[in-house]
Amino acid sequence: MKWSNTSVQFAVVDLSLHEITDHFFDGDYDAGADRGKAALSASDEEMAFLGKHLAQLCNDAKGDYRLLVPMGGFSAFDSEGGPLWNPEGRRVFVDHLTKNISGSQVKTLDYHINDPEFAQAILENIRELTAG
Repeated sequence: MKWSNTSVQFAVVDLSLHEITDHFFDGDYDAGADRGKAALSASDEEMAFLGKHLAQLCNDAKGDYRLLVPMGGFSAFDSEGGPLWNPEGRRVFVDHLTKNISGSQVKTLDYHINDPEFAQAILENIRELTAG
């Protein structure tokens, strides 16, 4: 295949970051041998690790990117009254993310990951990043 000199634009949207945590901390959604053994809890230490890990992944990005963080909750379990409801953990995540990331655009939004407004914000940011 021969590539032309035209610019190719694409976007990657990952809405399952809890699976990274599950992989490293034996969570319910890790497909490994220990799947299902972890209790439904996400400590501040785990959230700090996840923020730092995501920052390291983004630091290797070859192009422009944005991270949209839904401060109203990261999953259905992280809803008010849910077993993983942890507003402080989300703040710890953002603190470690922003301390370890370079040249990023991290946007915190007051929405839950499952809110239609969060989906709309994702679409708007994709349009902005791929316009041109």
